[in-house]
Amino acid sequence: MLLRIKTAAVFLTVVMTAIFLTSCAVVPTDITELETLPKLTAEQQAMEKALESSAGGKLTLKYPLEGDYRSAFVPRDFDHNGTEQALAFYSLQNGSGTHIAILSKVDGKWKATGNISSDSSDINSISFGDFNGDGHDDIAVGWCSFNSTDISLAVYTETGTPFSKISSTFTEMKTLDMDNDGKTDILLMKLDPDERKAMARLISYRDGKLKEVSNTPLDSTVTSYAGVYSTSLKTGETGIIIDGYKSEKKMITELIYFKNGRLYSPLYNTNNHTVNATMRYYTCKSTDIDKDGMVEIPMPVELPTVLNEKGTNQNWLVRWSAFDTKKGLTPKVSAIMNYTENYYLTYPEKWGTNVTVSKGDSDSVWNFCKWDSGKGAYGDILFTIYVFNEDKWNGIADKSGYQILSERNGTVYLVQIPSKASKDKLALSFDEIKKIFSLLS
Repeated sequence: MLLRIKTAAVFLTVVMTAIFLTSCAVVPTDITELETLPKLTAEQQAMEKALESSAGGKLTLKYPLEGDYRSAFVPRDFDHNGTEQALAFYSLQNGSGTHIAILSKVDGKWKATGNISSDSSDINSISFGDFNGDGHDDIAVGWCSFNSTDISLAVYTETGTPFSKISSTFTEMKTLDMDNDGKTDILLMKLDPDERKAMARLISYRDGKLKEVSNTPLDSTVTSYAGVYSTSLKTGETGIIIDGYKSEKKMITELIYFKNGRLYSPLYNTNNHTVNATMRYYTCKSTDIDKDGMVEIPMPVELPTVLNEKGTNQNWLVRWSAFDTKKGLTPKVSAIMNYTENYYLTYPEKWGTNVTVSKGDSDSVWNFCKWDSGKGAYGDILFTIYVFNEDKWNGIADKSGYQILSERNGTVYLVQIPSKASKDKLALSFDEIKKIFSLLS
C-alpha cells in the first residue's frame, strides 16, 4: 500500500529538510498545520491506485515545494484535445531519488504511461509550456539537490522524454513567451550571495534544441526573491518584474524585457551592480493595482506620523508606477495600503500632503485625519474606517453613524464620518470614500 506521512514529527522533518536545501518552503507557525496532509479526492484516489500498480512497491507521495502546482497529482491535457492526463510525484521506500509518473486515462481507468526519475531529493517546482512549438505542452522541472541550494532545470516532453540537456541551475523560474514567437520560453533567475552575483538567463528553443539566447545581470546585493510576475508593457513587449529582499525591511524591484534579440534590465545600475531606483524600506510587493494587465511597482513615501515609542506605527503613501520603455517609471495610482485588513484607499489629489493616518489600537481602526505641520501633530479626523467580523458587527446595538463600504468572507468594512468633518474643504462624502476604497485580492 501507498505510505503517507501522517505524523507531525515526520512531516516537520521533511519540511525542515526542504528549507535547508532551498528557499522553497515555509514552516507553518501553527503545528496543527503539520499534522494532516491534504486529503485525496475520489479521482486522486483512482490515480493513486494506478501509481501503486505501476511502482510495484511501497512509496510516498511528494509535493512540489514552490510554484503554482503544489499537489501530489497535477491534471494536464498536454495535447489540448480533451484527453485526461496527469502527473504524480512520489519516492520509493526502498530506493533513493524522486519520481514523476505520467498518468493517462484509458478506457475510463487511470494508467501509468510514462515515468521520469531523478536522484534529486525533492521537486522544487513544476511548470508547463509548448517549448518546441509542436502544439503539445512540455514539462519543466526544478529538481532540488541533496547538498546544494541550487535548483537544477530539466525539461521533458509529455511522454517523459528529455529534451536536449540543459546545464542550468537557478533560484527562480518563470515560463512564458517572452520573445513573442509563439513558443514558451524559460526565464531563469540565479542568485549567488557568496560570489555576490545575480543573473537572468533566457532559455528558448532554437535550431532544434533548448539553449540560452540571452542573459542580463541582476542586483547582486539581493539576498532572496519575494515574487516574480509577468507583465505587459505599453510598447508591446512582455516584461518580468522581480521583487527582492536586501534585508528584512529593505526591498527593491527589478524589471527585465526582451527586445531586438536580447534581454534588457533597464533599472540596473552598471556602476554599482545594484538597482536603486525602486529601493524602499517598506515591505510591499508589486501588483496590478488597477487591474489593467500591467503590474505596477510600489514607490512608497513616508506620511507624517506621531511615532510611538517603538516607532512601529509609520504610515506610507504608495505611489504605484508602471514601467514605460520610453518614459521609464511612470506613476499611475497613489494609495494608502492596509495589508493587515486587505484594503487600500486611493489618495485624492485635493489632499496634497495634508492628510495622514492615525492608527487605533490595531490595523482594524484607521483614522484618516488632517496633519498639523506647524505642531507636528494630528489634526481633526475626516473619517474612520473600521474592520469588524460579522459577529462583532452584529453585536453592536447602536449602528448609527456607521456606513458599510464593503463585505467579504464574513468581514465587514465600515466608515464613520464625524458631523463636523463635512464642513472641511478636505472632507469626503460617503460616496466619495466608497469610490476610492478597494479590497485587495
